Parts: sequence; structure tokens; C-alpha cells
Amino acid sequence: MDISLFKIFNLIIGFGILNVWLLRYNKETAYRGGNAKNLKEEFKIYGLPEWFFIFVGFIKISLAILLIIGV
Repeated sequence: MDISLFKIFNLIIGFGILNVWLLRYNKETAYRGGNAKNLKEEFKIYGLPEWFFIFVGFIKISLAILLIIGV
């Protein structure tokens, strides 16, 4: 794989994750599980505790930022 293509994929993935967890987390989308109106409700529908929502969000946002910085 070409290095520039690798960098483009990193940016797409990084910004995509940030988009979901920072800009669209409180919005209703067709991709939400069950009848969830936002990301937090989706975790509840799956039976996951609130602390896990916060933990997953922190990890995803941190790693997405690292992906972008790495480019």
C-alpha cells in the first residue's frame, strides 16, 4: 500500500470517529440501534452501563486524535 494512501485512510477513519462521537452523538440517525435517538440511548438499549459509554467515548476520541496526529 502506498504511504500517501495509508495517510488518507488514517485521516478518513480519524475524522469519521470524531464526527460520530463529537458532532453527531446527540443526533438521531438511521444507524442507531433499536429506537435510540442518540449515542447514549443506544448504549442503554444494548444494556451497557453509562460508565462504559464514557469509557468507550474517551478511548475512541483519544485514538482518533492520535491517528490524525500521526499523519
